[in-house]
Amino acid sequence: MAPRPTRVEYCENSTIVEAWAVILGLPGPVDPGDPVVLERAAKRQYESLRRVPAIVAVDAHGEAVSPFWNHQVAWNEGRRLARFGHRYLSVHFIRQGEGRYTQFGEVLEPPIREWVDIYTGATEGDHPVDRIGFGYVNRFTFGADDFDLSKYFAINVGVDVGAEDAGLLGLSAAFRFFDEAKTMYLNVELSAEAVPGDQRVIGVTTKVFAERRGVEQLAFGHGEQLLDQVRLTKEAAKDAFFSLATEETHAMMGVVHASDGS
Repeated sequence: MAPRPTRVEYCENSTIVEAWAVILGLPGPVDPGDPVVLERAAKRQYESLRRVPAIVAVDAHGEAVSPFWNHQVAWNEGRRLARFGHRYLSVHFIRQGEGRYTQFGEVLEPPIREWVDIYTGATEGDHPVDRIGFGYVNRFTFGADDFDLSKYFAINVGVDVGAEDAGLLGLSAAFRFFDEAKTMYLNVELSAEAVPGDQRVIGVTTKVFAERRGVEQLAFGHGEQLLDQVRLTKEAAKDAFFSLATEETHAMMGVVHASDGS
């Protein structure tokens, strides 16, 4: 996926339905009190905070338990969500109604900063960090007549099942990369399927996730340094998506490029 010549600043017609940052610590012993303290602290920060029920099954025994979440809470009428538990913190934008994702600095950076502060205050912030990631989910609809996936995304998929007039109901593809220049792991997923009840419409969903691993020199208490890494993974995921999307899709999304030298 070749990089675009100029950086994308924002989209006038954003198709993002979810965006999130995740911070994972190194494996270690479980302190069952951490999530309870975190939730109490978060309620002091957000008046509209509510718990979102979830069932999570994990084996939490031993001295080196991998990160996992077992609590999730939402606020801002469900447009923001956080998950936390054992050395795990993620903060999400969830599209609700017409409320669109605009820019990272407006939508996600403030709550990420707030939750890092909450986590630091509740757990003393001394847990070492292992991985930091950022992801986007975008959703599109296209007319089914003569639909050509490669017109909208830099991907070609073909299959022959030996049947005449076999209408394609759906497809999915997943790719994993390592970007040596950015030292980032990239996951790219794409699925397309006929919209139930309306065979004239094809729904396409893309999921792009960038992750930096092996950042043990950082701890949950290193707020600004963690945010710097979140921004880097965000830019890597963003670049990957806009390289995957063709100019046709850029035009549909109303892409606005940064001015030269910005």
